[in-house]
This record gives sequence, C-alpha cells and structure tokens, in this order.
Amino acid sequence: MAKKVLIILVFAAVIFIAGIIVSFPRKNGSAVEINAPRACLNGFCYEIEIAKTPADRARGLMFRESLGENEGMLFVFDREEKHSFWMKNTLMSLDIVWMDAVGEIVGISENTAPCAADPCPSYVPGGMAKYVLEIVAGQVQKIGARIGDRAIIEF
Repeated sequence: MAKKVLIILVFAAVIFIAGIIVSFPRKNGSAVEINAPRACLNGFCYEIEIAKTPADRARGLMFRESLGENEGMLFVFDREEKHSFWMKNTLMSLDIVWMDAVGEIVGISENTAPCAADPCPSYVPGGMAKYVLEIVAGQVQKIGARIGDRAIIEF
C-alpha cells in the first residue's frame, strides 16, 4: 500500500514539475519560454515572435537590422482577410508567407525588398489569411514552400 502511495506521489510531482514554464532572460531583457512558439514549413521550423496587437502588427520588423535564418515574426489577426503588407522602414529583404486559419499557405512574396521611396508598394495574398509569417529572404525557395502547403503553428 505504501509503495502505491509513493508511486502516485512521484507521478504527481513529475506532472506538476512538467507543467511549470521556465523562462530565461534574453539579451534585450525580455524572456523566452523553453517551449517558445514556432512555425514549421516543409519540416523546417522557425522560432517566432508573435505580433498580435495592432501596435505590434504595425511595427512588425521595422528598423530591425537582422533576423536569424531560423527566426521569424508571426502576425496573428482576428479574422481571415486579404491582409496587405508593405516594407516601409524595413531594413532587410524578407519572404512573406500568408496562411489561412488551418495553416494552408494562401500567398507568398519572395525576396521582398525594403521600400526605397514613398509611396511604398503593398503586397497582398491571393487568398484570405489569418496568419502572416515574415522570415529571412530566400528561405521560401530554400525549403521549397509553395501555395497549398500546410504550415504547423505552435503557440
């Protein structure tokens, strides 16, 4: 009987500890969870920052000087629409990938260059999107992503 109680207590402790989220400080002072969000396309996964507020989405990757090959920013919208993007104040070329609510790619803009002069062009997907992933230019070609492929988004 005591052995069964001990096993149950150990099991409960393991479940409890597994449920705790541990954070580590980043260089910029924010924290990243061990189970950080990511988006996976064709078996290649990107650690993502999530832009879900209007202010976060408006700022996006503006004024960033670099982005790692396995990093990206995921824009999360309340509903599916043809969300247009531009490259104003963006300092690096990006691949932009639009996805619907189930993660199917509905639009791609490859090697999208920073805006050189006003007015900046807008980039619009072919289909309705709930999510937009910005990654380093050249990644879409490197991983062979195409419209109709399905992404896996893990929050």
